Amino acid sequence: MIEGRVVLKFVIDSDGNVSGASVEETTIKSPELQACVIRAAKRMVFPKPKGGGIVMVNYPFVFKAAK
Repeated sequence: MIEGRVVLKFVIDSDGNVSGASVEETTIKSPELQACVIRAAKRMVFPKPKGGGIVMVNYPFVFKAAK
């Protein structure tokens, strides 16, 4: 069972696509899980940022076992 927290840093480009993502910090020492979270983030699409430009995001993902 994997439990813990992964803080992902990602960039939303002017079209709303994630142009880059990396693990900023983690309590989960699983390279496979970290790579999976990065791959999933890169497939996300957001609304275009108002006024153009890019948006930098740090977001915590918390994993815990279901009860």
